[in-house]
Amino acid sequence: MSSNDAKNVVLKFFETMNDGEFEKAAYCFSEDAVFWVVGSLPFSGTLNGRDEILEKNFRPSAVFTVPGSAKVIIGDVIAEENKVAAEWRFQRKTLDGESYDNYFFGLFEVRNGLIQSVKEYLDTEYARKLLWKND
Repeated sequence: MSSNDAKNVVLKFFETMNDGEFEKAAYCFSEDAVFWVVGSLPFSGTLNGRDEILEKNFRPSAVFTVPGSAKVIIGDVIAEENKVAAEWRFQRKTLDGESYDNYFFGLFEVRNGLIQSVKEYLDTEYARKLLWKND
């Protein structure tokens, strides 16, 4: 797989998230993918496998989001062999009417046309304040 192929897999994932297709986005990951998120949010730490990623990250994220309001703004994306480093903003309206606008950085590994692993960094304090403010 070329660097460009790996980059296109990650860009396809962002495009799917931008369309608000959280369920479909999980299928950009291999069945045995590993997804690690910084911090102490309910979905922080290591998630193993596509099903766990879907159940503990993507579906809960969808619950906070007004349908049709998700927007991914892609920043720099750099690929070398099967590794892709990317920065992006994720915007959406929350169900209580707030505007969510957070910045992310991720290091992806792509194999066989699917995301095999990702390490994701974001402003977790901001996410907690807007998404889990009642916890």
